[in-house]
This record gives sequence, C-alpha cells and structure tokens, in this order.
Amino acid sequence: MFLSYSLVTLLFLGASVIEKKIRSDFHSGKLSEEKLEKIINNQSYENTPLTNAYKGLCETMMAEYVYLPTSKLKYFNRGKKKIDQAIVQAQGDPELRYIRMMVQLNAPSFLGYTGKIQEDLKIFIKNKNQFDGGEQWLKTFANNLLQTKNLTAQQRDQLVRFRETI
Repeated sequence: MFLSYSLVTLLFLGASVIEKKIRSDFHSGKLSEEKLEKIINNQSYENTPLTNAYKGLCETMMAEYVYLPTSKLKYFNRGKKKIDQAIVQAQGDPELRYIRMMVQLNAPSFLGYTGKIQEDLKIFIKNKNQFDGGEQWLKTFANNLLQTKNLTAQQRDQLVRFRETI
C-alpha cells in the first residue's frame, strides 16, 4: 500500500519537477541558438501543455537565428501553434498566458500576432493563485513582460500594480 502511494506521489511530483526544470532552463542565462535548440529537442521533458508552450516559445525565438524569411516564418508559425494548442488544453494556466504574451509583445507587428494580449494579461493576473511555482517566478514573469516594448501604458500600469501585490 505504501509503495503504491509512493509511486503515485512520485508520478505527480515528477511532472511538476520536470515542468520546473524547463522553466528554469529557459530563464537561466543567455538564450543562445544552442540553448534554444537544446530545449526544443530535449526528450526528457514530459509532454505537458507547459513544456510544449516553452518549446513553442523557443521555436518562435529560433526565427532570429535563421536567414531565409520563409524559414523565419516557419519557425515562428510552428512555435505559435504549439503555444496556442497548449492554451486550449489548459486555458486558465497563467504561465501559459505569460508565454504567449512574451511572443505577442516581442514579435514584429506585421506578423499580426497581437490579438490576445489583453485577454492573456487579464487571465495572467486573475489566475495568479493557480500558479504553483512561487511568488518569485510571478515577479520574474511580470518583470520580463514589463521589459517588452509593445505594452500599452494601461497594460504597463496593470503589470506594475500586479507585481506590487505579489
């Protein structure tokens, strides 16, 4: 009985630990082409909406490292699709909304990937209590969003107030 309980606990904790690993891997140090490729190709990450969204984020960022416009668009669209699919699977997850906002707020405007910023910001702020990664990560996410250049003044104010409540 104890062994089966321990195995079930380990399975649930395992996914959480792996999700924390991809979060840490992405946010630690400089995001080089090699680091992005390593995250995208890492098979040890569980197949969860969160890990798929981070891999999608990395794919959108790989567009910076390829030369041909068609290759840039291919990377961007493939990554965007992974992020959007992850959000469909876990709509209330504030970290997924953070990931999509990071892409929307940093992507060139001609790509037209800006339509969900306000919705994502609202869910990110409203569902902060559903995030189990700790307050420091929420502050990190808010700080990263505040560093983007495409926030409106209202969105910036919302994020500053949000950060102060953490």
